[in-house]
Amino acid sequence: MAADTNESAAKQLLSLSDPFEILGVRPEDNDESVRAAFLTRVRCFTPEREPLAYQHLRAAYDAVRSAGQRRELRLCDRRPPAVAPLLKTLTDALTQQPKPLERDDLCLLFAKDPH
Repeated sequence: MAADTNESAAKQLLSLSDPFEILGVRPEDNDESVRAAFLTRVRCFTPEREPLAYQHLRAAYDAVRSAGQRRELRLCDRRPPAVAPLLKTLTDALTQQPKPLERDDLCLLFAKDPH
């Protein structure tokens, strides 16, 4: 069961292309936070158990390990933005049902006395 979970997590990690998303950090995080995130994920994806996931993780860390590299990546990266956050925002917006307007709402909208 645990092997299936780790294999699934490895596949998910390999599907990501943004180094920040792979490591679970933000571009404005400091070097220590980026390193800590890398070390935390390396415990799950060791080179012996998940070599491809480890290489992917290591490449992401190498791309953003210093503030200068993170800044350069943000300024010069020409890849399209990560799709998952955009899809979630769109899905959330589309699933929200506005409540029907009632008489009091209309009166407030036009700043008239509701009674």
